[in-house]
Amino acid sequence: MPLRNIVIIAISAIIAIACYSVTSKSRYANLYTEAMDIVMKEGLLPADEQTLFDDSIKGMLQGFDRDTAYYRGDSFKSLQEGLNQRFDGVGMHMDTDEATNRLVVLAPMPGGPAWAAGLKPGDELLSVDGNPINVGARRDAVDLIRGPSGSFANITVNRDGKEMSFSVERRGIPVRSVQGDWFNPDGTWDFRLKSNPRIGYIRIVQFGENTAKEFADATNQIVGQIDGLIIDVRNNPGGLLPSVTEICDKFLPAGAPIVEIRGREERVKERYTASKAAKIPESLPVVILIDRRSASASEILAACLQDNGRAVVVGERSFGKGTVQNLIMLQNGRSAIKLTTASYWRPNGKNIDRPSSRNMKREDWGVSPCVGNEIPVTAVESANLYRRRHLRDLAGIHEHFNFQPKPTYFWMQPVSSEDMAEEALEEGNGDAERDAALDTKNSPEPTNAADTPPRLSEFTDHALERAIQVIREHSQSIH
Repeated sequence: MPLRNIVIIAISAIIAIACYSVTSKSRYANLYTEAMDIVMKEGLLPADEQTLFDDSIKGMLQGFDRDTAYYRGDSFKSLQEGLNQRFDGVGMHMDTDEATNRLVVLAPMPGGPAWAAGLKPGDELLSVDGNPINVGARRDAVDLIRGPSGSFANITVNRDGKEMSFSVERRGIPVRSVQGDWFNPDGTWDFRLKSNPRIGYIRIVQFGENTAKEFADATNQIVGQIDGLIIDVRNNPGGLLPSVTEICDKFLPAGAPIVEIRGREERVKERYTASKAAKIPESLPVVILIDRRSASASEILAACLQDNGRAVVVGERSFGKGTVQNLIMLQNGRSAIKLTTASYWRPNGKNIDRPSSRNMKREDWGVSPCVGNEIPVTAVESANLYRRRHLRDLAGIHEHFNFQPKPTYFWMQPVSSEDMAEEALEEGNGDAERDAALDTKNSPEPTNAADTPPRLSEFTDHALERAIQVIREHSQSIH
């Protein structure tokens, strides 16, 4: 056969294969477009293209796995703010006075715009930019207060019966992911337990872009002055992998395993091991607090230090999220898919991920406390400890203003039922320093005295007490 004919046949085959490939890929795209057109034209209820597209993407990903998700609009903005540790606003915590259902300033963030403008705890919010703040409309108030950095929010409040107005410039508010035991009035954290100054206490609420640096700054302040360190990752949903591996690195000798990333069919994609960087002294005892809401990066930290014999884990079994998600941008950055692309495996060779319905035989998922350090808590106890922690975080600011929160404030009231507790924990699963207020609901009135929950001050943090005991026992054993 002439060479010319062979070339023609080869080119034709390539074109045919390419056309088949395009047709194969577009079959469902054409079907999807057809279905969308039918719904828009024939459906009883009106529908717009963007909403249909968003709902269809969500539906497609819903059956993929429990951690893959689609983000757009407010949900996408909130996700970015959490990872970037920054949001635009005036920087103040708000609360609801259950007696009046009015919103009040619980505390301005030290050094933030609201603080600089003169807003104080207890100020009752009346209007923003001339828009009245309706009774109970917490989310509406947040939307009015927040806005682009550099713009101004004109906030009118009632202070002790006197109406006062403040012009507050919105700006980027940094969100600290590493917190201590006590919030000083100058806006800094004290990373030692107030009740036990020789014990360090570092709480990581999420692993964001700045977490590793914040953690290093915190340890630099206290290492050498403490007998032990407690790292609290309870209620921490996880975050960025590089942040947690960098923190693990500080506790381990060079070459020690941190975490292994595997793709499909458990093929190893990447191994993280400790470097030769400066370390926290191996003689310093470390305790990690976990609970059922400690997930992902929190579990990597606990599993790594537990498997390497570098920390005692106290609390209850963690959530069991052993998968890695990549954020893939869509629509020129206006939306994104958080797609599961790999799984992570702890140094002992086990996968942390909780089994799905297709594989219910594994019992070694998650991170379990070390033997003798299991501290189970109910959802009610967990929610009330979270509320007490939030108020304690602001106690230093309240002392600065000589302010005592009213018993009728929402955050002062303990929850009394399992459903309320789960809801409170879901709503509060984020950073307490953000002014993105919660859409809280009024607590039901107790039906009798027996239904009245104890005061927040009466809830004991048994896991923290056990962590303190572990460190004291270690200190006594070496002296």
